Amino acid sequence: MTAAKNEYKLRKREYLGIRQKNFSIPHLNNSSSTYQQIKAPKQILEPSINKDSRSNVWTKRDDHDEVVAQRNAPTGLSILSAPRPQDSGNYQRLDDVYFHYKNPGAGVVVYVLELGLNILHTEFEEVVFEDWIAGGVPPLDPFTGEPDGNYHSGGMVAKIVGKTTGIAQNASIVFSAVMDGTNNESAFSKFDAFLKTYDHIRSRNSNKPCIISISIGFWADPSPLLGPTMRKKVIAYQDTMIDILVALTDLDNVIIVAAAGNGPAGTPLTSFPSRFAVVHPNRRMVVAGAANSNGIDIFQSDSSLPNFVWFQSAVIETIDVDTYIQQTIINVPAEIMRMGWWPLPHRLKLVGGGTSFAASTVAGVLALYLSRDQYSGQELDMQTRMNNAIQRLKDESWKVNPAGVPIVHSGIAPNKWPPEFVRTSNT
Repeated sequence: MTAAKNEYKLRKREYLGIRQKNFSIPHLNNSSSTYQQIKAPKQILEPSINKDSRSNVWTKRDDHDEVVAQRNAPTGLSILSAPRPQDSGNYQRLDDVYFHYKNPGAGVVVYVLELGLNILHTEFEEVVFEDWIAGGVPPLDPFTGEPDGNYHSGGMVAKIVGKTTGIAQNASIVFSAVMDGTNNESAFSKFDAFLKTYDHIRSRNSNKPCIISISIGFWADPSPLLGPTMRKKVIAYQDTMIDILVALTDLDNVIIVAAAGNGPAGTPLTSFPSRFAVVHPNRRMVVAGAANSNGIDIFQSDSSLPNFVWFQSAVIETIDVDTYIQQTIINVPAEIMRMGWWPLPHRLKLVGGGTSFAASTVAGVLALYLSRDQYSGQELDMQTRMNNAIQRLKDESWKVNPAGVPIVHSGIAPNKWPPEFVRTSNT
């Protein structure tokens, strides 16, 4: 590890107050000089149109409605603010620009229930990690427990709050690991992570809007081929998880976002936690499906559910495993991956994105909405705020293809764009 990474690791340890401890993380030490340094506000551009050569960002100020334009944005971001047929105004289509309000996600806490995470990746340098929840047996060091090498978990967190790819960059993150200190993803570690998440929300964040983002699936309906003992065990796990999810959705300040699953299109929801929405369709759980670049649903979905939405995040391609390792796995040497996963040479059919990325995108957009509703001019109770955010998620969705499914949108129309990007009648 380089000296720079060592320094960053020490800073993050002091920031979270860990001091080489396992188990849970204590409250942050707000008087720490390092904490103050990491928590220093991001650079804010001056009024009117300005260019920041470092971040390549323009802004427009209008009271609380400052709009930030990010050039060279990933497709997964720019589609969130693309002009829709219902958007009036004189505008041009900008495929590489993403528009969002200032301080997206501020005041919102996003709980990410995932595997392991390496928070030292540069995408997380400016992320506020409020806490780390360890599910299952110790020891789990948040800084060395990286069982998935950031392939899945890292992508989910980055989609929500990442420095260049994040939607709600000013939201706080609580990472809740369902994989325990032995790198084992057991029923106990899952239950433990979910229950600790429930306790954490009640004890630490009961007065804040909280999003629980879950892009993993487990405990599908047991196959008839399973023996009776195993079938009973899976059903018992499902019943217990239903009880836990009922308790979480009973909290007025919580919305759960779950991935639908990457099974074939037309396949019903079979795995938890998304299957909970089938059992309890009117609870505050949003299930996210994924459409391809043409807006066509290609994975599991259930449009009969009141809170089912889609995002354009499905890419399927065939690539060489060496390329896959180099481009997708973060901070894990290719030699290690070869030893542990695939014999080479080998070709891999890779599903990039899918409903996992759709779920984390939806979580980020919900956090974006909730950070904006404080400017509505209305005094709203927490339950109303959460319900309004879910309704807006559906109201703002649009079809990129009339034959496709509606995909979520930030709600920022071209009339909010900085003048730099608005086409005049003479152009």
